[in-house]
Amino acid sequence: MGNWIIDSGTIKVYFKQEGKTRKIKKIDLDILWEPNTKERYNVTWKDEENKVSIGIFFEQSVQFVEFDYYNNHVEIRNAEESN
Repeated sequence: MGNWIIDSGTIKVYFKQEGKTRKIKKIDLDILWEPNTKERYNVTWKDEENKVSIGIFFEQSVQFVEFDYYNNHVEIRNAEESN
């Protein structure tokens, strides 16, 4: 966070547990030249803190990333797929 997303529209999400990185996932966003601030993200814990859901909100791109710490699985959905 804190950078402008200028050309690639790609961000990296780091999933950590007890200070250690469990998984890194690159997310491709359909955006160009937008600020990458914490207000663009909504983090919600699910399933008794074994699963985290991150909503990523940009003007032309809304995606949801879920990471299950129990089985080390990442799922990415566009907003249209979530309805």
